[in-house]
Amino acid sequence: MSEITQAELRALFDYDPETGLLIRRIARAKNAPAGRPAGHINRSGYRVIVIRGKRYLAHRLVWAHQYGRFPELSIDHINGDRSDNRIENLREVPHAWNCQNLRRPSKNNRTGILGVHENRGKFVAMIHVGGKSKYLGRFATPNEASQAYRRAKIELHPGALA
Repeated sequence: MSEITQAELRALFDYDPETGLLIRRIARAKNAPAGRPAGHINRSGYRVIVIRGKRYLAHRLVWAHQYGRFPELSIDHINGDRSDNRIENLREVPHAWNCQNLRRPSKNNRTGILGVHENRGKFVAMIHVGGKSKYLGRFATPNEASQAYRRAKIELHPGALA
């Protein structure tokens, strides 16, 4: 089965630039009528749409709908919201850049600060570069560690936006 074309996408969906949603032009089923947004949000926060039995991430479909081709690289949600598929919020970037555009710490980070963890009463700042962790130092306060992380992020992550 070949990749879906822009013409097929445009026959199946209208794109709403204000919401970033693909709106069904044709009813697919009773619970998927024409005029309704296509797809559902998966556990990872991405909108997923099934076309001819194949699952597609909606941001990749939006890209193809608007630009006439599927992206060759990763699609980054600039604002970090995986369900915000407005075309101005999407950019095609190398996978490494997409990974650098993190906005929030992982769920198991007890400090709640990106790039900072606590160790023996001090706050350690670390950043990932080229698949390896880079130690940035130990600091007395979480704010000092966060500032060190932000400085390193600007210097070492060309794809990061904030």
